[in-house]
Amino acid sequence: MTEVAEPLRFRVEPTEQDWLSANRLILRHTWLWRRLALAFAILWAAYAALLIGINSWNYGWSTHWALHDLGKAAIYSAIAVLVLVALTLALLPRRVRRQLADTRRLSAGADVEVEQTGIRFDTGIASVALTWNQFKRWHENPRVLVLAMTEREVLLLPKAQVAPTTIDTVRNHLIAAQVERGLT
Repeated sequence: MTEVAEPLRFRVEPTEQDWLSANRLILRHTWLWRRLALAFAILWAAYAALLIGINSWNYGWSTHWALHDLGKAAIYSAIAVLVLVALTLALLPRRVRRQLADTRRLSAGADVEVEQTGIRFDTGIASVALTWNQFKRWHENPRVLVLAMTEREVLLLPKAQVAPTTIDTVRNHLIAAQVERGLT
């Protein structure tokens, strides 16, 4: 007869810094390279078309000036992308504070139960029970383990509030269920 392991039970109360850390992880995963490259390419194409079109209309076609305009478009695009990234990172703490203020009752904390088959979060207002393979991906940094159900819906395990062996158990369940590993 096989012995069924007792579920691991604990309580988490993520802080604003935990949520900020999780949002930075998700933002890095979402915008890392592919989307930044796509944003740069779209901006570059738009700037290049605009500059070449205006200069060709006003001064006639010149290959030399068209290449010059392509270079200027690349510089303008890089500056625009850097400004957007800087604004996003600068405004992220404010966005997290607003989200927490709006959902304070829901984000006050949760009782968590980890089992072989899945994980359960109970906030007192709502509860969710998910099997391990229902997670889309997971991210991790030294502060938090983020379990992503979708791009915008996540469950958070602050490492300061959870035993390291429990974090290892959750990580092993996710790996065994072949959940995509995001940023770590």
